[in-house]
Amino acid sequence: MEINRRQFEKTTASIAITLLGLMTLALVLVVSNYIFGWDLFPKSIEKIGLVILLSVFFTILSSVIINIMLNIGIIADKISFKK
Repeated sequence: MEINRRQFEKTTASIAITLLGLMTLALVLVVSNYIFGWDLFPKSIEKIGLVILLSVFFTILSSVIINIMLNIGIIADKISFKK
């Protein structure tokens, strides 16, 4: 089974960028909630939110690592074809 590396790279990059934007908005809300003492959510919801934020962070990290590995492979293919 042949994997289209460029399409896979585009997909993982899109996932990482989208999740990073959403995570940034959520973190602004969390920091504002903490600084201003708004108490927007009950403690149980805040714990669930923390789990979701950590899950999103690790998904972003995984997407970035996959992109790095794919790009190293693409670069190696380009170098090996030029020799």
